[in-house]
Amino acid sequence: SEEHGGSLKRVLPHMHIRQIFHRIPSHSASSTSPSSLVDQDDARFNFFLTSVYPRISSSSQSHTLIFVSSYLEYLRLRNHFYKVDANFLGCSEYSSVSSVARGRSEF
Repeated sequence: SEEHGGSLKRVLPHMHIRQIFHRIPSHSASSTSPSSLVDQDDARFNFFLTSVYPRISSSSQSHTLIFVSSYLEYLRLRNHFYKVDANFLGCSEYSSVSSVARGRSEF
């Protein structure tokens, strides 16, 4: 396991920002490798729901930033958060400037 200094320290040098990265297992629940992109997306989403979301939904981990690399993954997470009535702010490349500013101030 390597330690990386990261770049957030250069952006906000006066703040301590804790970054947590999770390695997603390369096998699905059936112990076989996901064979398609859909299977990989499902495995990643299920990993998030079972391993990551329970921890960040607790009150001790409020103000958590979740980055997803595709708009489709963002929509899937956003829809799940709406479904479970989670308290969250969503921001994407399609968000208005005022929506982004409001989200930033509420974060």
